[in-house]
Amino acid sequence: MKKKLYAVVVTIFLVGLMSVSAFAGTSNGEDELSTATTTKADFVVKDSDGNKYRVYGNSTIGGKSATVTTSYKIKLYKNGTSDADNLKKKLTVQGAMTFYNSAQNIGDLKYTKVTGSSGYYSYTYSGFVYNVNSVSGTHKFSCNGGSGSGASYTD
Repeated sequence: MKKKLYAVVVTIFLVGLMSVSAFAGTSNGEDELSTATTTKADFVVKDSDGNKYRVYGNSTIGGKSATVTTSYKIKLYKNGTSDADNLKKKLTVQGAMTFYNSAQNIGDLKYTKVTGSSGYYSYTYSGFVYNVNSVSGTHKFSCNGGSGSGASYTD
């Protein structure tokens, strides 16, 4: 008797769970919340003095906008902290968006120059008519003769 009751309770729970997941999907893509597939950039850049920088890149979607972020942290100081911290670092981002109506938009290249042992630059592409379906981010870092790039993706 207990086994049958247990089986009935588990079956009701599973049917309810499947109903919730089926209800969560929409067919038009507007205002849809979904589980994103994300690939992040992660690379190391060595400058001409031998300092090493770990660089990360990430891209995210939020309805009718997409954000691309490039960040860094000094991984190895070759000649002392103040020398490497005071060097100008150029962080670059660019996003290529696709939309639910199959249109595409490649955003302008954006960059900033910063100093310090760590930092980031983030840019949000917004003002679109349709929700963003996916974003491919390009991430670049350069400092003191060293440079590198990587890519991120979110759908």
